[in-house]
Amino acid sequence: MDGTTIIYKAKGKSSSSQLSGALNGYKDYSNKGKYLYERKGLLEEIPHIKLMRGVFIVNKEDTQKFISLLNRYKIEYHTREVILTLQDIEKLGLS
Repeated sequence: MDGTTIIYKAKGKSSSSQLSGALNGYKDYSNKGKYLYERKGLLEEIPHIKLMRGVFIVNKEDTQKFISLLNRYKIEYHTREVILTLQDIEKLGLS
């Protein structure tokens, strides 16, 4: 079974925090904190393995979603196809 390793580095605090919110989700307060909205991130939708900061393994099918998000925020990234181990397959829910 194949997966993809995605490695990225965000430059600047602004783009880094915007990307973090888009990946992990965030809480949005409006009307001086009266209303709370929880915005879901991409990583809540797709199975993934986080190896370290800026390094993820995702299913081959979900790679394009991740890359399009990185392109939206103009983040530099590199991808490599990898062969998944049995542990990776279980973590990604592919078994």
